[in-house]
Amino acid sequence: MKLESGLILVDKAKGPTSQQLSLWLKDILKKKVCHVGTLDPFASGILPILFGKGIKLQEYMQKHRKEYHFIVEMERPIPRADLESVLKEFEGKIYQKPPKISAVAKRLRTRKIYYLELLELEGRYALLKMGCQHGTYVRKLVDDLSIILGLPMRLLELRRTKVEQFSEKDAVILQKVVDAIKLFNDGFEDAIKGVVKPLSEGVKHLPSVSVKESAIKSITNGMPIAAPAIESMKGDIRKGRPVAVFSGNDLIAMGIALKDREEISALKKGLVVKTDKVLVERKIYK
Repeated sequence: MKLESGLILVDKAKGPTSQQLSLWLKDILKKKVCHVGTLDPFASGILPILFGKGIKLQEYMQKHRKEYHFIVEMERPIPRADLESVLKEFEGKIYQKPPKISAVAKRLRTRKIYYLELLELEGRYALLKMGCQHGTYVRKLVDDLSIILGLPMRLLELRRTKVEQFSEKDAVILQKVVDAIKLFNDGFEDAIKGVVKPLSEGVKHLPSVSVKESAIKSITNGMPIAAPAIESMKGDIRKGRPVAVFSGNDLIAMGIALKDREEISALKKGLVVKTDKVLVERKIYK
């Protein structure tokens, strides 16, 4: 049995870049590998890694919500109430311009902060927790907090603690990943349980359709999905938005809805989902 594709949630340590970590795993897995989102060398925490055909899911997982815990150092102590009051102001929609070192375009954009909480305050040091939209820069947020408070402040520690439905308990350190893959290659197939997750775990946040077995061959050849092929649907399917395509419990493709869920339910013929990315080998469904 070969390890063809999957999702690994690595608990990244401080030090290496996200790209370095991906390259190490590429060398071990002997497969194409990509990371979803980026953690600076300075940061630790959950870094989703996709390999094999799983790399096709990168664009669908990029928009996962994130949670961070971070420690800031202030020039001088301030009352807890003062800090909490300012933190509250940052919840909701904020404006951010990516830092110069980031790979994205340096233009002002909006991002959403779902919560920003003070967990501990001791002297000049504060431990904060933030839930946010993808693409939110914690270091930039700390700079903005410093300006509003009129108080020099710097980021000391940063850890990503959640990615969408995944938490720290779902992530594993790099050495455990390496050991599990080596054992798997030596014939111990159970070694990867809890380390390599099925690709379906990465798109749980998206609506989905389940198709009849008779439609699988055409889907794996890139053909669109017709209404009679749909067995069931989950979530808020909307025209023009991504949908995960399943056969039983297996994720076989990603598609783009051509109709809203209500329309699909009422149709007895016609095309309803455009096949966008095929995630299984065509030869399996000949």
